[in-house]
Amino acid sequence: MFSTSRSAWYWSLIIILGFLGLNTTSFGNQNAPASKSQTKKDNASKTDLEEKEAPKQTPNNYIRQNIFKGKVVEVNDEKHCFVLEIPLTPKNKVKATFIVTEDAKIRTMVVPTIYDDRGNLKRPSAKELSEMKGKEKNLPGYQSEFANLKRDQILTVHQVTTKEKLLADRQKPRPKPGEKQTPEEFMTSYLEITNEAPR
Repeated sequence: MFSTSRSAWYWSLIIILGFLGLNTTSFGNQNAPASKSQTKKDNASKTDLEEKEAPKQTPNNYIRQNIFKGKVVEVNDEKHCFVLEIPLTPKNKVKATFIVTEDAKIRTMVVPTIYDDRGNLKRPSAKELSEMKGKEKNLPGYQSEFANLKRDQILTVHQVTTKEKLLADRQKPRPKPGEKQTPEEFMTSYLEITNEAPR
């Protein structure tokens, strides 16, 4: 009699525990692991919320155009631009103004001169040359800046534009016959100082 009631009690307990275990998700058990599909949905909704709250920052997408090589004839620090004299033929040369973008990469092919503590010209070590290349060591030459641009330097200039500028140029009215045209200004986001100005 005792063994029969004990057996019945044992199986009743197993059935009750099994029922509770199978229905933990229906009772919203917080400790139960979420399914993969539920995790993806939660992450997607979180991403959507972050995108709505945070303003979208779009990088400058430049459209590459031409590459020019010429001599610097003028540098304008105020407008952050320079005038380049470009030889079309040995006798024919044109001048073009290039605005240097704020995020432009400026490199120099000439090893920068450094001096020791006494002010004597010093030959840079391999470590110093590596530091002069800057963070972007895959780029040719050494890191430079707009302040290093001078007259009579020889530059290789990569001309770029943007979609906005292309659209604005298309909407400009055509000049009337005899009307003086405003010199066009170009943009560059990458340039190399090929040769320094002769001393």
